[in-house]
Amino acid sequence: MNGAAPLRRSAAPAPAPAPRRALRPDLRVVETAAAEAPDPSIIGRVGVTMLVLLFAAVFGLVVFQAVLAQSQRQLDDLRRELSSQEAEAKTLRLQLADAAAPDRVAAAARSRLGLIPPDAVVYLEPAPGDDAKATYDPAKEPTTTTTAVPAWTPPTTVKRWTPPTTAAAKR
Repeated sequence: MNGAAPLRRSAAPAPAPAPRRALRPDLRVVETAAAEAPDPSIIGRVGVTMLVLLFAAVFGLVVFQAVLAQSQRQLDDLRRELSSQEAEAKTLRLQLADAAAPDRVAAAARSRLGLIPPDAVVYLEPAPGDDAKATYDPAKEPTTTTTAVPAWTPPTTVKRWTPPTTAAAKR
């Protein structure tokens, strides 16, 4: 080959292998333990099922938390809008009370409409004979003669309604 010296084996004998029996105990087949052990495919199916259920529960919890957070945000927005609407309603009620105040109404009547306050307040009292004059008597009212044409005239003959006859009713 390329001039390298061939490997030589040493002349010393190799150590004898250790006896196997000393390292591990004798093995034997146990019939009862093998019969009681569950089928490995059932264990795998149960394990996979438990893993899928655990994943579904964690995923459901995450979805529930997300929906809860979104609902809470909407609730906070609605509360904020409600408080602003209540503040605006309070302001409008205050403006309405201020506009309906008697002094404000009298000032607006004087400035816009040109009304003036009366010098004295006078109450009217009916005379004892005014009650008889105030009653309504249609015989004393002037009558007007007009001929009115009725808007609708009833028909002179009335036909009774009869249900239609069918071939099935004749049999």
